[in-house]
Amino acid sequence: MTVRQLRTLIAVAESGSFSAAADRIFLTHAGVGQQMKALEEELGVELFDRSKRLPILTSQGRMIVDRARRVVRDYDALTRTEDDPGLAGELSLGAVRTTLTALVPRSLADMAQSCPELSIYVVPGLTSQLVEQVERGMIDLALVSRPRVLSPGLSWHVVAREKLMLLVPSGQRSTDVREILTRNPFIRFTRQAIVGGDIESWLHGQSIRVQDRVELENIEAICTMVELGLGVSIVPFNPAYMGKSDKLTYIQLDETIGCRELGLINREDSLKQTAIEAMRATADSICGLPKSG
Repeated sequence: MTVRQLRTLIAVAESGSFSAAADRIFLTHAGVGQQMKALEEELGVELFDRSKRLPILTSQGRMIVDRARRVVRDYDALTRTEDDPGLAGELSLGAVRTTLTALVPRSLADMAQSCPELSIYVVPGLTSQLVEQVERGMIDLALVSRPRVLSPGLSWHVVAREKLMLLVPSGQRSTDVREILTRNPFIRFTRQAIVGGDIESWLHGQSIRVQDRVELENIEAICTMVELGLGVSIVPFNPAYMGKSDKLTYIQLDETIGCRELGLINREDSLKQTAIEAMRATADSICGLPKSG
């Protein structure tokens, strides 16, 4: 058994297929399959249920993946020297989908310039899903909305506070928020996301009944539908890294709606603290959020 085989096993578990894992770790599909077969023979267990279209981890396979993560983390800690800047290898970054069109691409571009030997692998998802993956060690860190509860052992670093604003087509004449929301179809930000739940709570608190047209988690899709006059929406907005369209108008809401707080979350015992700190600094420079103290 080798550390390389364990890294491959982890890649298959996180990527969902041999092909995706092969692309991620720069092996051929056949090479991944050979390593997994050899590992199964050495351990004397079946790691995957191969009766499905894609290989699914067995219960024993899931336990071994958890152990493999611990072994690889310990190995990396053992082999790292004081001179190692920790800015090489791979960093897995989870990201809520609303960050994938602006903040994440800009961060990746800046990181590619400052840390050219660091490969960053992006995993999209909802905040709850990504926080769980960070807790389980499946990904190194995640850019998410502030969780309702921060579990022990996790570190939270705020990078942005985005105002929640009413989004309307640019030809909209009225500026009365209640009138706009009650008279137009509402394109809802998904309630599965924390910010969507906050929006729903605010509407309820204001006794505003909207006419739901569709519920989406893609902010680009929401903007397109509003541009085409299909309805109005409430979305998070930060001019530091999000562009405006001349076909859209953002209207301020009262302060009771609050804002969405975005941040990076990671395990405090992560062995990739140097790379995590670099990602924090990059996001901070893009967002320009004033730091207290």
